[in-house]
Amino acid sequence: MTGGPAYTGSPLPTCHAAQADAGHRAFEMKIPGGKLGKQHRQVTRFLRRTFYKTGKVPTAAETCEANDLEIRELEALFPDGCHRGAVKIPGLRVR
Repeated sequence: MTGGPAYTGSPLPTCHAAQADAGHRAFEMKIPGGKLGKQHRQVTRFLRRTFYKTGKVPTAAETCEANDLEIRELEALFPDGCHRGAVKIPGLRVR
């Protein structure tokens, strides 16, 4: 067993409740404007996809490399930090 459910290919939950929850988390995590933009969704999709494939949350450096971002751009997108903000929005936890 790989430690997590099999990845089904769905990049983000499509149900209204899951999207509303992500929006609420965005506000709590001090995302500028309290709304997820295109880059936020790209990063959170990557985090979720990687977690379901490997069972591990990728590092900030891996996240930046995969999304063609500089670390300061990631920090600007997620002011609470990668592990405090970016990871919590898609509902993941760092152990």
